[in-house]
Amino acid sequence: MSKHVDRRFTTWTARLLTLLVVSWGLSVTARAVEREDVLKPPYGPSISGSDPKTLKGKIMTGYQGWFNCEGDGANLTWTHWAKDLTQPFQPGNIAVDQWPDVTEYDADELYDTPFKHANGSTAKVFSAHNRKTVLRHFKWMADYG
Repeated sequence: MSKHVDRRFTTWTARLLTLLVVSWGLSVTARAVEREDVLKPPYGPSISGSDPKTLKGKIMTGYQGWFNCEGDGANLTWTHWAKDLTQPFQPGNIAVDQWPDVTEYDADELYDTPFKHANGSTAKVFSAHNRKTVLRHFKWMADYG
């Protein structure tokens, strides 16, 4: 190889390695920023909690964001709305005992179902795959206990 070809090869290799290192560094930084955003402490006033050493006088609750809808992006169809996910979500294949009150949800949080209300309007439900809905649920828990 001539010196001219050697130098071009070395320069090209150095540029490629620099590009790879910079790209890797940017991706690591982006992931760290995402984690920081998720792990940042809550904003607003802090309220003193109860004694963590005992369950006496307490009620245990939890949040299970497991309701999904056809078209919500999770590709889990009507999980926890329908009894049998291999069958259409329709009368006779419903897993909930009570239909949810969705009057406080925004339109972009609701999913049409094959069910109809007595007035003929389409019955809608929510999905826990929707970030806005999950944030709403956590706000309700904070507001109402």
